[in-house]
Amino acid sequence: MRELVINILTSNRVSELCICLTSLINQSFQEWDLVLIDDGSEQPCTNYKFFNDLIGRLKINHCVKFLRHINPTYNVGANRNEAVKISKTIPNNEAKYCLRIDDDSMCEKDYVEQLYLTFKKLETEGIKVGAVGGVVPLLEGPNYYRKCPLIFNETVFNDGEIVRMEDDGGVDYSEDKLLPSHHLRSSFLFSTEAHDEAGEHPIEYGPTGFREETDFSFRLRMKGYTLWTVTQAKCYHQKARSGGARLHPQMYNQYAMNNEELFRNKMKFLWKRSDIKL
Repeated sequence: MRELVINILTSNRVSELCICLTSLINQSFQEWDLVLIDDGSEQPCTNYKFFNDLIGRLKINHCVKFLRHINPTYNVGANRNEAVKISKTIPNNEAKYCLRIDDDSMCEKDYVEQLYLTFKKLETEGIKVGAVGGVVPLLEGPNYYRKCPLIFNETVFNDGEIVRMEDDGGVDYSEDKLLPSHHLRSSFLFSTEAHDEAGEHPIEYGPTGFREETDFSFRLRMKGYTLWTVTQAKCYHQKARSGGARLHPQMYNQYAMNNEELFRNKMKFLWKRSDIKL
C-alpha cells in the first residue's frame, strides 16, 4: 500500500502548473498519488488540452483527486488543510506523508525520492521527524552556490522575540548534506500525524499565505518534531509573475507586513507557553 500523497494548490497558473506536473511525471520515484486543488478565478485548468493530457498521463500510474472551486476569500492555509483531508480518502494509500509542492515549481527527477527516502531513513534511526525539505533555486538561473550552514534557516529567539531568522533555501549548494533545519520553505514533505498534532496549517495568514509555512515549521518543532533539509534535493522556483497567492504588489506588500507582525506576535505567545523553547 502506498503512503505518500503529493498536494498541489493552484490558482490562475496553468502554464507553470503544467511544467510542475511534467516534472512529476518524470520522477524517479513513482509510488505516490496526487491531490490537486484549482482555486482560480479565471478559466479552470480543465479548459486547457495540455493540462488534461498531463492529468490523463498521471492517472495511468496514480490516483488523482482534482477539486475545482472558486473561493472569494481564497485562503492558502485552509486549502492546504483541505488537501491533507482529501489525501486521507484515497483508496490504497495510507497517506502517512504529504508532499506539498508549489504550482510554480519544477522538480529535479529525484526530488520526491530524496525527500521520501530521507524521511524514512531518519525514522528508522529513531528520530522524531516532522518534515524534510530541499532547496528552491530560481529556474531562470544562473545557479548561485553557497557554502552549507551548520543549521539550515537558523532562527534565534530571545525571550520569545525573533531576533534573527535566516532564509537559506533560494540557492544551490555544491555539498551533498542533510542539515537540521529551524524552518522549511515552500515545497516539503511532512508527516500527516505531525501535521494533525501541530494543529494543521494556519489559516490566519489569508490569501497570500505569507509566513504560513514558517508558522507550521515552528509549531512542529514546539511539539518535539525535527526538521531537515537535503541540500541536493532541488525544486526549482519558476517565480510566476501572476496567479497563485500573488496580488497587486501594493496589496501583497501590505498583507506581507500585516502577516509578519501577526506571525511574530503569535510565535512569541506560543514560545512563552511551550515546554520546548526554540
